[in-house]
Amino acid sequence: MTCYSQVIPFDFDWKFMEDAPGEAYAKQYDDKGWKDVSLPHDFIIERDFTGRNGLGPFLRDIKDSISTGNLPGGTGWYRKHFTLGKIAKEEKVEVVFDGVMVQSDVWINGHHLGFHPNGYTPFHYDITPYLNRNGGENVIAVKAVNTGDNTRWYCGGGIYRSVYLKRSATICFPVWGIQAKTRVEGNGTFVDLSIPVENNTKKTTAVKAAVSIIDHFGAVVSTSESTAKITAEGDTMHATCEIEDARMWSPDNPYLYKAVVKLSNGNRQLDEHEMKIGLRTLYFSSDEGFLLNGESTKLHGGCIHHDNGVVGAAAFMKAEARKVKTLKDNGFNAIRSAHNRPSKALLNACDSLGMFVIDESFDCWLEGKRDNDYHLYFEEWSGRDQAAIVECDRNHPSVLMWSIGNEIPGDQKPEGVEHSRRLAAIVKAYDDSRPVTDGVCSFPLMEGHVHDWLYDKYAALDIWGYNYRLREIAADHILFPDRIIVSTESFPREAYLNYRMEQMLPCYLGSFVWTGMDHIGEVGIGNAIYSSNPDERLAIPTRSWPWYVSFAGDIDLIGNKKAQSYYRDVVWDRSDIEIAVAPYKTGMYELVSKWGWFDELPSWNWQGHEGDTMTVRVYTKSSEVELSLNGRVIDRKPVMSDCVTAEFRVPYEEGTLTAIALSGGCETANKSLTTQSGPYRIELTAEDEYALNRQNEISYVRIRIVDRQGNIVPDATVPLTLEVSGGELLASGNGAPDDMRSFRSATPTTWHGSAIAVLRPTATGAMTLTVSAEGFSSAQATIEVLDKPRKAKYRQ
Repeated sequence: MTCYSQVIPFDFDWKFMEDAPGEAYAKQYDDKGWKDVSLPHDFIIERDFTGRNGLGPFLRDIKDSISTGNLPGGTGWYRKHFTLGKIAKEEKVEVVFDGVMVQSDVWINGHHLGFHPNGYTPFHYDITPYLNRNGGENVIAVKAVNTGDNTRWYCGGGIYRSVYLKRSATICFPVWGIQAKTRVEGNGTFVDLSIPVENNTKKTTAVKAAVSIIDHFGAVVSTSESTAKITAEGDTMHATCEIEDARMWSPDNPYLYKAVVKLSNGNRQLDEHEMKIGLRTLYFSSDEGFLLNGESTKLHGGCIHHDNGVVGAAAFMKAEARKVKTLKDNGFNAIRSAHNRPSKALLNACDSLGMFVIDESFDCWLEGKRDNDYHLYFEEWSGRDQAAIVECDRNHPSVLMWSIGNEIPGDQKPEGVEHSRRLAAIVKAYDDSRPVTDGVCSFPLMEGHVHDWLYDKYAALDIWGYNYRLREIAADHILFPDRIIVSTESFPREAYLNYRMEQMLPCYLGSFVWTGMDHIGEVGIGNAIYSSNPDERLAIPTRSWPWYVSFAGDIDLIGNKKAQSYYRDVVWDRSDIEIAVAPYKTGMYELVSKWGWFDELPSWNWQGHEGDTMTVRVYTKSSEVELSLNGRVIDRKPVMSDCVTAEFRVPYEEGTLTAIALSGGCETANKSLTTQSGPYRIELTAEDEYALNRQNEISYVRIRIVDRQGNIVPDATVPLTLEVSGGELLASGNGAPDDMRSFRSATPTTWHGSAIAVLRPTATGAMTLTVSAEGFSSAQATIEVLDKPRKAKYRQ
């Protein structure tokens, strides 16, 4: 059978130059001196301004430095030389971008394909007419512009997500065209497929679409066929596959099938599309809340921005998967991609690891939040961008709902209401199987409650997204009993109140804390300070140089738990008791920003504070706590019911601090913190069993300073030296919000006893990281590098 179908990875062997001449798009342009790069690539994070009013990629005195994390914008150029062999007359070739940050122009062989203004939305171009069809060289050029004042967080720059070529016959599936939906009727589980076919010839042609559903073991569990005569205008075919003994997708059991759809005309295979699918049913109501596969489910969510810490905005597959796994390991079952569409790599990770996603579109509409943000393009581009988001992402079982905006200026004006209806209608036109929401934090009020007038805005929406309106939910439920509510953003210190609310009201689906993980930009919104003036809390939302991190996350920039994550473990019944400690400063007030947390650690290592008073907070749902130090009872206190916290003042001395939780006078749980013997050795842990010898492959190695017993020493601040053989050091750093010197440095310092190294292989064999520090024996971690992946082991 003649076969035209091919998906060609397009991430390798690119050339890059910042601020290249304007004629760099030309096919004959000489790019021999350009830097060799692979995708994904964030060029902004790779700069070095050290000695030029900056430090590493950070630069002082730039516009909107608090938003961008002191990382300035710029213009990057990319070029790639490639051949495709001979291209037949009846073939079509498209280039598909998952995202280019921020505004992009693309050329092929000197021909301008188009401009795209949104760095988060996917787009594609038909490059067939401009290719060298006889097997000669082609050159694609991409210009990526980040003006530096286009978002309220660090967004990155360049081709920071993956690219591929789609090669097919001229009669083919449109990019992202096929849609699969789960349907359960009686005892049967079905996959209904909508299969659009475009016909770029002038002739009506008979075609067949053959569908196979394949399980995790590679066995075909269902097939179906559909035939049609496709005119020049194109048509949509339909097929249904019944799955016997279907395994349903959920966060607890993220089982994925593979759907393969082949398009043929006689003995010619015209196109083929493969995709992972998860079978699940979604039901939402104010009476029952959210039912997943018929089971009541609450959302324990975290908002995240798209950067990956020390690797910047680059959406490496392993970086995105690591982010999802870290959040899931710490109790989250949902993320909100704030405030933009996530990468395909992140959605794939959510599918396979089991994580719900609120897939969000925009942070502004007609009125901007920054001078050069998307409001400049919204009226012309929002319709096609919203459609592309839904088309591209609708087959991911992890996508739970669509959000058409976040805290949109002017959304309650008549034109805002109209755009709300328009965007919701676009979503429903491409996917009517999921609800639509919108994150709103400012409501017009009448008698203390949300005004009925807002129904004009929400008439087209299915779920009300409340940002920071927790205390209005119960009252609004009484006034509007049919309303389904989700907290699209919530404060960290309201975690327990949110939990109680979700247990009390079925209509309340759960909350998404701001944020699940730290991100670059929105500098210092999660910080805490000590002050003699309690009113100073009004002046602490942000920090300046050398801070570059938001610091509002449950998880820090390199993936470690912060104090609020331990608190959330108690709230979400993942732990019965946790302890956190901080020095108490007499006469001073600890002022914490709305998005912040107390400056505390789950540690009894406070050398230098001997005799000083410490604040000890014990988190538990039991009724009281008894605290002892080195066997002496310090005090017994009731647990504050609104925050599951008992707070103590304890003079510091080395030894063991023990908290015993009690209810009805009986012990329910206990926890101890013990002073450690001090830093003893460097411990390295490679997160991967092996790596593949590919340009876009990365591997993480955790670095910890531990004591003789192997426990991390949380107050260890140790300068390190990193060396790599068999690969390269792509990035490194720690979780400190203000340690610019360690960011992407080969000589980082540990913070709270920890650091991270990110390696990239350069050859098969072994890739070894060596870490040394004064006063310590060197440590090594070796990762095997293979040409192809090992066969996966599957466990039911």
